[in-house]
Amino acid sequence: MLRQQAKALNYFLRATDAFVVLFSFLLAYALRTLFLTRFFSLDPISSFNGHLPILLLVAPLWSIVLRYYGAYESVRKKNYIEAFWLVTKASFAAMMILFAVLFITDADRISRLLILVFGLIVFLLLLASRFAIIKFLRAVRRRGYNYRNILVVGTGKRARKYAEMICSHAEMGLRIFGYVDDESTPQDQEILGPRIIGTLKDVPSILEKNVIDEVVVALPRRFLPQVGEIIEVCEETGVEVTLIADFFDIAIAKLHTTMFYDIPLLTFSTTPPQQFQLLLKDCVDRAGAFILLLLTSPLFLVAAAAIRLTSPGPIFFRQIRAGLNGRKFTICKFRSMRADSEQGMEELKRYNEMDGPVFKMRNDPRVTPVGRFLRRTSIDELPQLFNVLKGQMSLVGPRPPLPAEIDEYNRWHRRRLSVKPGMTCLWQISGRNNVDFREWMNLDLLYIDNWSLWLDIRILLKTLLVVVRGSGAY
Repeated sequence: MLRQQAKALNYFLRATDAFVVLFSFLLAYALRTLFLTRFFSLDPISSFNGHLPILLLVAPLWSIVLRYYGAYESVRKKNYIEAFWLVTKASFAAMMILFAVLFITDADRISRLLILVFGLIVFLLLLASRFAIIKFLRAVRRRGYNYRNILVVGTGKRARKYAEMICSHAEMGLRIFGYVDDESTPQDQEILGPRIIGTLKDVPSILEKNVIDEVVVALPRRFLPQVGEIIEVCEETGVEVTLIADFFDIAIAKLHTTMFYDIPLLTFSTTPPQQFQLLLKDCVDRAGAFILLLLTSPLFLVAAAAIRLTSPGPIFFRQIRAGLNGRKFTICKFRSMRADSEQGMEELKRYNEMDGPVFKMRNDPRVTPVGRFLRRTSIDELPQLFNVLKGQMSLVGPRPPLPAEIDEYNRWHRRRLSVKPGMTCLWQISGRNNVDFREWMNLDLLYIDNWSLWLDIRILLKTLLVVVRGSGAY
């Protein structure tokens, strides 16, 4: 019965989305021809028949893209935020495909403004319809309808935590039918009482004699052989089985489930999982680097001339640094030291003012007068925009270390290499060279664990203030 309801809901979602897409296009056409043309003195567009091929394209296009992003999977456990990002990603991807089709086919008769208005309307209406469906289904399930019976295999803390989540979210329509376990403790017996309805051997008979919609396995790692048998029983009886996969007590890494062709994978990752936001970050990095290169090109000329006139040697300083996961690349900066600065490095190491495997010296005799000004104003960092443009660096991220420094890292220091290095970071706006090495590493990990586009924007804005003040630079 529940499967029939799920299938009916799936068909309803597809039909609703198709109606919303078609209605949005018709509404956009009406707005463009009747409202925008009249009140904004825009040129009239071709007849509706000229736009009919686009109307016939958008409905299947949006249906395919929405399906690709999982819009027609079960909505029982989806929340409003997940629905928002799903519709956002699908709408953005579908609009990019639609514009690509228009560009390739050179469809001059199609109004680009009409397409933009359509994209905005379809996004808002799809979002509204998704929210309305989720709200309606939650209300129905709170009243005890459309629920699923869950058999929990296990009685330990993972099983009880899962059950607590179910009990605190009645809108999901999930009910604990009972627990089975071979090693229930007296504490489990006291907490769960009569809801412990058998042992692992009883799972087949429980599935045969009762209405069970899903089996949730929450057993320790040592029970993996029995887990395989339970999954096989559920497969034979057609009952859905879910495996709580937090077998390992991880503190930082996040668990992701993926498919490699037909092989299911569990991935533990400490890097930000927001793929769509990471894609936007990469786009912002490259576009921002290109714009900044154009805006700062006069500074490039002035800095290059100043270096050439005051110090013999090359204008640019190139050095091998470690990037994402330790990949080596050549960083580019304006030269701020004498051309032979590397030769005197060993003699100066005893004057190092930074603890840890890095070298910082306040009054480094190798720095030229022009170089000191370039460092204080951070102009020496501008050529790294080319590294950002190449994709080797980001505008915001941990500063790229020397390979020799990595050799002296503690194990936990290496996690800062798990994201692309950047031109600025929390260390840059928190005192730079006035911050000790351990705090510097902690700031980089804090950035990785709390990354968001908004955090990047805040760091970039604060970097401007730090550059103006010249604080912490030497």
